[in-house]
Amino acid sequence: TDLLYRTPLALSQRSELWKMRQRIEKERDLVSPPQRAFKTGAGGIIDFEFLVQILQLTYGSTHANIRSPGTRKALKSLVNEGFIPEKVGTTLTENYDFLKQIEVHLRRYENKGISVISDVPEIQKALPKWMSFPDWNEFWQEHTLKMQKNRIICESLLLENSKASSL
Repeated sequence: TDLLYRTPLALSQRSELWKMRQRIEKERDLVSPPQRAFKTGAGGIIDFEFLVQILQLTYGSTHANIRSPGTRKALKSLVNEGFIPEKVGTTLTENYDFLKQIEVHLRRYENKGISVISDVPEIQKALPKWMSFPDWNEFWQEHTLKMQKNRIICESLLLENSKASSL
C-alpha cells in the first residue's frame, strides 16, 4: 500500500487519469439521453470512484486517513481532512447515495448488475416510485441535475492545482 502513496500525483497525472475516465464514458453504455448511464455516464458513479482514488493518490502520501477503502467512506475522509469543502462533500455524498439507490433498485428488479436506466416504460414508471418521486418527470429532472453537478464538481476538484476551497 505504501508504494501506491510514495509519490503524490502531479496535476498532469491527474489530468491523464481523468482522460482515462472520459474514455470509459465515450466507450461504454452509449445511450440516449446519456444521463440514463447513471454508472458510466458524465457525473455517474464512476466519476466518484475516479475522484476519490485520484485524490487519495494525490494526498495519501501525507494523509494516511484518506486511504479508506470504499468510495463513500473515502469521500467522507477527504472532507474530514479538508481536501473537499464540507458543503461540496455533503452534495457529493447525497448525490452518490442517490445514484447508488438507483443501482440497488434496478439490480433488485433485474436480478443482475445494471449501469443504465432502462427505456422500458414499466421500469420508468416504477423507478420514480421506488425512489420516492411522484412521477418520471420529477425523478428525471432531479437525476439529470445531480449528474450535471457531479461532473462539474469532480472536474473542479481534480483539475485544479490546490484544494478546492472556492467551490
